[in-house]
Amino acid sequence: MTITRLFAVVGLALSLTACSSMYVEANQPMACLTLQPRTFPVSTSGGSGSFTQAVDLGLSDALPDFIISGSPQNHVLRFESLTISLLPPGPTSFAWLQSLRLQVKTAAGKTITLAGLTGATVTGNTVTLQPLPDNPSLFDFMQDGQLDFVVDGAIQNFPATSTSFTGTVTTCFSAQVKKTLQELIGG
Repeated sequence: MTITRLFAVVGLALSLTACSSMYVEANQPMACLTLQPRTFPVSTSGGSGSFTQAVDLGLSDALPDFIISGSPQNHVLRFESLTISLLPPGPTSFAWLQSLRLQVKTAAGKTITLAGLTGATVTGNTVTLQPLPDNPSLFDFMQDGQLDFVVDGAIQNFPATSTSFTGTVTTCFSAQVKKTLQELIGG
């Protein structure tokens, strides 16, 4: 639909009915963000240990305002996947990775696990997490367009010459929004 047609339909709709009774719905089945490479410091003792890294995904910069502003009952934002691809320097394979999870912190300080990998041997330089079955709407956790994500994991046989690993993080989301015409026009 062209912009001209859209404005004509909106104008006709406004003249026929009250603004608050017409809804506009939008669905974004997949939106992916690739961040600049991140360094994940590891804490090891004898090759075993863990890592924890806060990751700002910059959703408020990547998604339009009409998707991330408004009431939670009219918005759905779901985590779809997280991929980390190793980059030099450091380890070139995830063979040392024992567990990995992605969590989001709520405004009340509660931590919700969105995805996890436990007890699996990962080979290659890329690992991808899929959402857990009870994938919540992340919109409920947003504060001023921001979400606090934490990536953490356990390691075994980490290379003795390394104290960190560097990787590119790509994460994907799906979004749905339902707004009245009055909300869209009024902001």
